[in-house]
Amino acid sequence: MDAIDTFDIENLSVEILHDDTCMDLEDALGECEIKLCSFEPHSTLSDLNEFGSAEEILAECKKGTFTPFLLYKYEHGQVMYTAVEAGGEVGYPFSDRWDAGCVGFILVPVEGYDEPLEAANSYLSSVTDWCNGSIYGYTIADDDGEQLDSCWGFVGFEWVEQAAKEAAQALLEHLPKQLEIAGLSV
Repeated sequence: MDAIDTFDIENLSVEILHDDTCMDLEDALGECEIKLCSFEPHSTLSDLNEFGSAEEILAECKKGTFTPFLLYKYEHGQVMYTAVEAGGEVGYPFSDRWDAGCVGFILVPVEGYDEPLEAANSYLSSVTDWCNGSIYGYTIADDDGEQLDSCWGFVGFEWVEQAAKEAAQALLEHLPKQLEIAGLSV
């Protein structure tokens, strides 16, 4: 597997690689109270929908537990999802109307989210990354090429890059102590 990015932090070599083992959206994004309600046929997102119809979604929202947003999708080679406020003058979120449209709803719990539209679009950014295969892992090796650490399943490049840098820094801080305990010199 070829590295997407490599960089050194002192005497450690970090490689960022594509993770092709993260196939399940719920596993990739973890548990979340935000609900995707897509009615697209043959869509992974439709499999996550626990509602049978738009009427069921609206009935749930009338209980006051969720703030609903329209779920729009743009697909042309890759895919992009975004949330738009329902009601009133709904602005169209994409410039291309041929490859885009409203495919369902995204529901954000009323409790716990000060900016529900921002929360919806942040979540959809991760969904978009997952749908486009932007799943990564990293390895960290010493200057002899011995792998010291690795971690996989990061959705979005910025997250794996940040985690890899933090892990390398943590190794640099703790490695001398571990060598000392083992009776080895640095």
